[in-house]
Formats: sequence, C-alpha cells, structure tokens
Amino acid sequence: MQQPGHALSRPHRSTTGAARSRHWGTLRRGLALAGVAIAVAVIAFLAWPLDTNGLASQPQPAASYREAVARAQRLQAADGAGVNPLCATRLLTHGTRVAQAVVLFQGYTDCVAQWSEFAQLLYDEGYNVLVPRAPHHGLVDNDSDELGRLTAAELVRLADEATDTAHGLGDSVSVMGFSMGGVMAGFLAQERPDIDRAVVIAPGFVFGGIPPVAAAQVAKALLIAPNVMFCRGTCGTPDPPYAFPRQSTRAIAAILQLGAVVRDEAQRRAPGAGSVVVVTNGNDTDVDNGVARDVAAAWQQHAPGRVGTYEFPKELGLIHDMVDPIQTGSRPDAVYPALMRLLQAD
Repeated sequence: MQQPGHALSRPHRSTTGAARSRHWGTLRRGLALAGVAIAVAVIAFLAWPLDTNGLASQPQPAASYREAVARAQRLQAADGAGVNPLCATRLLTHGTRVAQAVVLFQGYTDCVAQWSEFAQLLYDEGYNVLVPRAPHHGLVDNDSDELGRLTAAELVRLADEATDTAHGLGDSVSVMGFSMGGVMAGFLAQERPDIDRAVVIAPGFVFGGIPPVAAAQVAKALLIAPNVMFCRGTCGTPDPPYAFPRQSTRAIAAILQLGAVVRDEAQRRAPGAGSVVVVTNGNDTDVDNGVARDVAAAWQQHAPGRVGTYEFPKELGLIHDMVDPIQTGSRPDAVYPALMRLLQAD
C-alpha cells in the first residue's frame, strides 16, 4: 500500500520542477531578446554614417601682407610656453608679399621641425613659407596625453587659418602636407579653389592595417571609446627626439574622420585647387597607398589634366616619415629634390 507521505510529496516535486522550467524558459527568452537587441544595435552602429558635420572649409583670406603677418603672429602666440621652441609655428618671410607662398603641414606625432630644412630650401628659392604647429603637438612634455584631445574640427580650422594667412604672403598659394598633414592638404585641395597647387604626401586617409571599408566604423568606435595612449612596439626614446613616443586612439579617429570627408567628396566632385599631385611611397606600410591612389583616381575622373600622381619607388627603401631630416633612415637627398619639382610643376 502506498504511504500517504509519498502521495503528498509528488505534487510538491512537480510544482517545483514546473517553476524551475518556467524560470529557465523566461531566462532563455530574455537572453535571446538581449542578443537580438545587441545585434540590432551593432548593425545600426555599423550602418550609421560617420559624423562629418561641420567639417567644411570657411575661407577668410588675408587681404594684405600686413594682415597675414598679424595672423601668423597670432598662431605663434597661441603656441605658449609649453611648446618646444623647435616645434613652434614658423614664418619665413622676405619682408614683403612675393609671387609664391607655401604652407607646410606636419605629420602626426611629429612637429614643425620636421619641415625645417625643406622650408629653408623654399625660402632660398624666393617663397614666403608658413609652417603651422598642429594642435596638441610639439610640446616640451612630449610624453603627455595631450594628443588625445585632437579633433578633426581643429585640423580643419588650422588648415583654413594657415591658408587664409598665406594669401597675404604671396600672389599664388600652394599647400603641401605629409601624413596627417597630407590629409589636411587633401582636404584643402578638395575644398578651396583659391589654392593654386596642392601636394598631398603619404596621406593618412586610412592607416595601414585598417581595412578601408571599415575605416569609418573604426573611427566611430574610437571616438566613442575612452582615449588610449599606446606605443607601436616598445616605448623608448622618441625618434626624432621632439616627437611624441606614444600615439592616441582619439587622434587617430580624428585623422580618419577628416580623411573620410576627403574620400567621400572626391567621389562626388572635382577638387577645388588649380592642380593637385598625390605622392605615395612604395615602401610605406604605415598608411594605405591604395586609398590614396583611389582618391587621386576619383579626382582625375572629375578633373582630367589637373591631378597627377607620383610614387617614390619601393627600391629606395624610404621610411614613412621621409620628410624629417633627422629621422633615422630618412633620405632628404632623394626626397627633397623630387618634392621641389612636384611643387613647382605646372
């Protein structure tokens, strides 16, 4: 005969099992819904375009040599006591407006001194030359986290201000930029018809190792995430000594963001500048040469005859920073004559 206690215990076990089953079923449904929500959020994030609002040129060219010098002096005054004197904004002028003025834009993590020797060569050729310090670069404390404050809007403002200043320094204005500065020169080439010649050198539209199709998403992610300072390889004495030894994820995002503007606009319309040349280094893996060639090809399609390309042969073994005269492995003897020819070409 069955004991009464046994009969009473079965419903208790069944009720507990049913409750546990309902609990796990609810949990599974909740996890599934959370997974769907995360997937939707990721898809929306990937599909949403990179914000480039406000990244447009607003020209206000200097009307006279006197105004241009005053503007250059304001740029110099903004450098402040925390800037390495080697890295301060430089103005090389013949004391009057001349036929040609050139603006040289520096590379990421480096400083104005990168262009010191080439700027002097241009000055000796009769040019007035402006080399503006990039925002948050060239500090005495070059191991600070200051690079993490760099924004694409700051790069646009400096590009405009330097170009505006140059209009008071010369009858014609040319811009030349390397790496990050190459992106700035590319932006100006696209946006400003008051530029006679733009030389876009090893532009960091997309950095090596980042798939071009994912560059916008990488930029968005880095802009949202907290800034991270990091070294490529091991952190040691910077080369050259005035450069930043560490890089910033936020700064990289800012450069990619401005690069996206140039890439997108190049597909839509002709460059504004009178003539453009895009320069690549066949031995360079720090930036994506293919993207630079794509931008040049798009410009050529819209403006045949106004856009050229030049590549330093891989066999030269040039490093990425091929313009800084004291960078280990640099070859000014091979690079500077070519850059001079490219700047002066019709």
